[in-house]
Amino acid sequence: MAGMDSTISTSANTDINDDLITNEHDEIPKEQKDNLSTDPGSTVGYNQEDNIGEETEKDEEFDENVVFLHSFEHSMDITKDDFNDHSHAGKLAQGADLARRIGRFCDITLLIGEEKHPIKAHRVILASALDYFQAIFSTDLKEGSQSEVELPKTDAKTMESLIDFVYTGKMKLDDHNIEKVISAANFFGMPRLVGRCVDYITGKINKSNCIEILEFAEHLSNQALREFTMKYITVRPL
Repeated sequence: MAGMDSTISTSANTDINDDLITNEHDEIPKEQKDNLSTDPGSTVGYNQEDNIGEETEKDEEFDENVVFLHSFEHSMDITKDDFNDHSHAGKLAQGADLARRIGRFCDITLLIGEEKHPIKAHRVILASALDYFQAIFSTDLKEGSQSEVELPKTDAKTMESLIDFVYTGKMKLDDHNIEKVISAANFFGMPRLVGRCVDYITGKINKSNCIEILEFAEHLSNQALREFTMKYITVRPL
């Protein structure tokens, strides 16, 4: 190292000038050479050992710090690791559905149809799953603060199926309920269910019902269903 080389050179020159009266070409006696490297009182020997010792201690301290930092970073990585319980959402939904079925913690009642068929539910669940309820619960509309919401134009059986789907993610589709389900899902803002209904309808399309499906798609303002039906009619002329 540059600092150590400078110390050795200066100390050596000082010892040579003090102890030897020779010209600059005389050889340094062997004993003097030994004293330069082994004499405990020699500036060279002491400084050299001291520097090495300091470096060794610093290296050991640095190694310990590296080990500590590595251990700390490792523990931080463990702390930052995400624990993903894949069953959590399912269990949460099951718990919410059970609470709904026994009427526990329900804070909203839907009055369906002209008969005002009651369906109990939880505001936070409805607002999370249906755009319609997200809108009315988030505004100053009277329905937003009331404990009951009337839906006189909705079919009770269809609404029961929709609420079941909201809590369980399950829906049975068939030729008898598909039009009512997609209409209700479209009205309440359930795009994923609407998409599944579209898939069902397009799988049933044929020459005898394609015009009816086209009219229904336009009634719903469903672009995907309309485009599919138009392409079907174009490719397979009636």
